[in-house]
This record gives sequence, C-alpha cells and structure tokens, in this order.
Amino acid sequence: MKSILVLLFLLFAHLATGQDKAHRIDSLLQAMHQEGKLNGCVLVAEKGHILYNKSFGYADEAKKRKLDENSIFELASVSKQFTAMAIVILKEKGKLGFDDKLSKHIPELAAYENITLRQMLNHTSGLPDYVFNLDSLFDKSKISTNHDLVNIFQKHKPALLFKPGTKWAYSNTGYDLLAVVVERASGMLFGDFLRKAIFKPLKMNNTFVYSRRLAPKQLDNYAYGYTYSEQSKKYVLPDEEEYSRFVVWLDGIAGAGGISSTVMDLLKWDRALYKHKLVSAESMKSVFSDPGVSKAISERYGFGWFLESFADLGKIVNHSGGWPGYRTFIDRHIDKDKTIIVLLNHDDGLIPLQGIRRILADKPFFDPAKAKPVSDSILSRYAGVYKVENVFVSIEKKEDGYYLFQENAYYKMYFSSDVDFFNMEHPSEKHFVTDASGRVSGYQRFYFGTALPMAHKIVKPDTIVADEQFFNFAGWHFLEQKKFEKAIRYLKRGLELYPDALLIQGNLAHGYLFNNDYEAASTIYKKHIGEEIVQGFAWTDMIRQDFMHFKKLGFDPEWMDKMLNELKL
Repeated sequence: MKSILVLLFLLFAHLATGQDKAHRIDSLLQAMHQEGKLNGCVLVAEKGHILYNKSFGYADEAKKRKLDENSIFELASVSKQFTAMAIVILKEKGKLGFDDKLSKHIPELAAYENITLRQMLNHTSGLPDYVFNLDSLFDKSKISTNHDLVNIFQKHKPALLFKPGTKWAYSNTGYDLLAVVVERASGMLFGDFLRKAIFKPLKMNNTFVYSRRLAPKQLDNYAYGYTYSEQSKKYVLPDEEEYSRFVVWLDGIAGAGGISSTVMDLLKWDRALYKHKLVSAESMKSVFSDPGVSKAISERYGFGWFLESFADLGKIVNHSGGWPGYRTFIDRHIDKDKTIIVLLNHDDGLIPLQGIRRILADKPFFDPAKAKPVSDSILSRYAGVYKVENVFVSIEKKEDGYYLFQENAYYKMYFSSDVDFFNMEHPSEKHFVTDASGRVSGYQRFYFGTALPMAHKIVKPDTIVADEQFFNFAGWHFLEQKKFEKAIRYLKRGLELYPDALLIQGNLAHGYLFNNDYEAASTIYKKHIGEEIVQGFAWTDMIRQDFMHFKKLGFDPEWMDKMLNELKL
C-alpha cells in the first residue's frame, strides 16, 4: 500500500510540474501574440508526451479561418533534415555513398567534380547560394524547378566560394541539388520518394512536397504565409510585394525548402528519430556529426541539423526556417528528450525558443516587470558596436529604453543590476565587463551553465579585424539608420582588409551617395559596372535591388533615380 501511495504522489507531482510549465509557456506566448509577435502553432513535448499545444491567429486572413494543430505550413529550411534523411536512406540501400562526387549522380555538373555529397550535406561544398546571388539567371516569366537550377549551373558554372571541404557556408543550392541526387539514385520524383520512404511509414499524413503556385491543389487546412506591407499597413501574401515576389518564380524548387507539414506530424518525425525507424543508430551518428571545419558555435552542422551542446541542457539538434510568409523551428534536446516545434505564418514573428528552453529546464524566466532601473549615465557607456565571434552587434538607445541589435532584429535590454542584462527573446545571462581603466570592454555571456564567446566592444573601427561579412552587416545597418558617416568609416576599414569585396564597395558607394558625395559614389558605381558579385548576380542587379529597398524605407529617391539614369539602368 505504501509503495502505491508513493507512486501516486510521484505521478501527481509530475502532472503538477507539467501543468506549471504549460501555464508558464502559455503566459509567455499569449503575451507575445497580444503584442503581434507570434501568429502560428507551438507544440512542446517531454519524452514524447505533449506538454503544450496551442495555435494563435488565422490560417487564412481573408476568410478568418483559424489555425489549429493540423494546419499545414511551409517548413522552409526545416525541410533540409528530410532531404538529408533521404540521402542517408539511399546510402543504406547501397544506391550512393556519402563521399560520392556530385558529378557521379549529376554528370551535367562535371565542373564541380571535387564536391562530395557529404560536403553538400554539411554545407562545406563552397557552392554559392542561388536564392539571392543568381537572381539575374532565372527566367522570371515562369516558375523554376530543380532541373532549371541544374541547367543554370551547367551553363554558367558559377564560381565556388572556396575549395570544397575547407570552410563552412550555408548553401540552399547544395540541398536543392541533393534533391536531384535523390531522384537520380532512386528513380523516383523527389516528393514521391519522400512519401514512400519517410512520410507514409511514419504516418505523416499531412506532410508532403508542395509547390502552391506551380501545382496548386485544394487543402482545407493550409496555412497561408503573410508578410507585412509597409505601404498598405497590413499583412499580405508575399506574391503581392515586389521585394518578395521571388517566392513565385522559385516555387518549383525543393530540397532546401519546399516541404509542408504540421506540428503533429513533426512530433511523429521527432519520435521516429529516437527509435531509429528509418535508418540505423550508426547512420544517425553521421547525421549528428560536425565536420569540424569551423570553430564558430553557430556553424556546427551535421546532415540537415545544427548542433549545440550546453552544460545543463546537454546535446541539442535543431533547425530554423525562414521564407517570405513563414518562420519555422524544431528544437530537439536529444539527451533530455524534449521537443519544441514552432510554425509561424507571419514572417516577422519571433520564435520564443529561449524562453521555452528555460521553462523546460526549470530555470527562472526573466520578468521585465522586475527589471531594475539603471541611470542613463551608466547605460550610455554600453552603447556602441560589439563583435561576437564574427557577428555584428549594436547596442542603441530608443524612446523606450536600450536595445541590442543582432542578426537584423532589435531586442530590448532589461537589467537585473547595473552590469547584468537580459533579453526576452535571448535570455542568456549577460554581464558587462570593464578594463583596468574602467572603460567597457564588452559583455560576457553564459547560457545554461556554459560560457559563450565574449562580445567585444569596438573602440576603434579603423583598427578592427573581422571577416568580410561583419563589415557588410555594419555598413548596411548604419546605412538603414541614415548614419552615413559611421557606415562609411566601417566600410572603408572593410576595404582595407578586403579590397576586392564588391558588396563592401557597393555599400560604400551607397554611403557616399546618401552623404551628398555624388561624385565619389558615381566613381565606384561606374568602376564595377560590368562585374558580377558572384557569377550570375550582376553589380547592376545589386544596385537596382538596394535602391528599391532604400526607397521602401523612405529614402529620398531623387539622387537614386539620377544615378540610375546616369548608369543607364
């Protein structure tokens, strides 16, 4: 009798703990939804048992049809894990090898004979990303497919970014070409193979390769993706906005994206991976192994999964997805058997990953209401530019407080002391550090018991050493803020280190143009008029796209139009 009472006590304690976690998660997500930061479906599970499953907002704005757990979303880059699994399945069937050359399966791409399938899976192939870099090579009067992509690479032979296997660079191209490899090796269409080998065995009945514009079909539970239009001040389909219309003419390409699913089906996928229903445990070791070519934490990548490890959370594998209209994420804590699935159909929504992680780990969740007021004289010392590994970060003052800008988003800073702060979206512990003279030198980050690389404050931009991307982000950020002199300073330093970097050259020309130095801008624009940023993406295409972006932001179009006329664009 005593043992039964103990078991009942433990059961009720577990249920109470789960209910508390669910309540805390719901409080977080309800607040985000009310602030317009979350529109979609969120599912959280522990050891396969659903702890939280709720939907927020509409699947169809026009018809006011609400989202639910069976709503079908485009997964964007979360699709990559299925493409990778298809390759692993075919490897186990003896149809291919991870170290096969790409040209063995796609002979038309003999120019890339040094690239292996493993390198494409790991993003170490050096293949340039076609989505933005090869814009001018697509026939926008039709909807392209994977075979059009093969034809473009066969005909134009875009140059590799680096020698295969020596560096890491995220490449949608690699995964879309892997989908072609799946077709060649299996003798089936990509979508048909995934359905037969993965979706049907796992009873993922609402998961499939789907090109809504190329081959539309009636789906009663389809979640349309929306982007916010600054012009009409409302959410619209990305097809209606000029800057996002590439979703139409790239709609037929799949592998890097192109798969649609639901939170419930993704939970089935999660459980199957634990039980090795599709491939052996030995093969799964390859799926979750990092090639080790990059020291950056953000570049640890297996086959279709980013890889993380923290002292308190253990090993985590995850992947995000982003495409006009959608933001998606799956987070699997494989040591603790916890799962977070987030599917949003407003592409400006925020993924509440870090907050849910803290709740699941029984860690205190930072409450903005308990933030400590800190004097502006102290806060102003923290403002400025920081470098985290090679990532550009800026701390800036706005009307309602100080914000941290990172990866194209602003995160409000809340302080628990004069030197400790947190962000609701990224609530790692952060602590400002000063040097011997008392000057702020950066901030240290701690995340679930693991010390992360320190953020170093930039005191002298003219002497900073960073990679090319850092200067592009810095320059672009200050251009958008109309801080042209600051943009020019960072971009000029970037060119000292990378004199042949055409993107930095272009951003510098923009800086001169908006800073009323028309002649300096014209000189740079004309100097590179016949060049390509990468093969297939012309210098002139960049100018047109950038000017369109700045006009959307409300920049005075007069000198931009004058420059376009002068360059005959």
